[in-house]
Order: sequence, then C-alpha cells, then structure tokens
Amino acid sequence: MESKTLHLFTAEFPYGNKSEPFLETEIEFLAQKFEKINIYPSTVTSSVRSIPENCEINNLFTSISASKKSKILVLVRHLMFVFKVLKSEIKSKGWRTVIKN
Repeated sequence: MESKTLHLFTAEFPYGNKSEPFLETEIEFLAQKFEKINIYPSTVTSSVRSIPENCEINNLFTSISASKKSKILVLVRHLMFVFKVLKSEIKSKGWRTVIKN
C-alpha cells in the first residue's frame, strides 16, 4: 500500500484561535483519510490548537518575514524539499493529475 501524505500549507493553523477556523473540524476528517499530514503554517502565535496524532507541524516558513519575496527565496533554498513533495505526488497520482491540480 502506498503511503498517503498530505502537505497542508496554512496561514496560521494550528496556531492561534481565529485564523482558518474551518480547519479545526476539517483536520479530523483529513486525518482519517491520510496516513500522515504535514502542516506548514506561515505564522506562529503563542497558542496551539489540538491536532490528531498523525499530524506534524513543520515551521519551515515561520522563521522568515511575511513578505512574499522572502518566502519565494526560502522555497528556492529548499528546492530539494519541493521536488521531493512533487515527486511523491507524481508517483502516487501521475503527471496529468498533478499538472491539472
């Protein structure tokens, strides 16, 4: 069986309590459908919402300023990571589906 991993890029979730409230209920449903969920918030606050056990928070994008230019630079610096994610998606879903989405 192939590993199903979801890479979820968020503005703030699971941090804070006002941003992206729909994800509080949606993450429970997603956790049942995926073996692993990687959450990439762009902002960190002091409070952290509860998340299912198969979810992992990756603060890759939180250590930089909020400007789009700097986030693009981080993506370029972490290009190998981006290619790894794309390779995983292409392997599990095929080129056409990845390009279409």
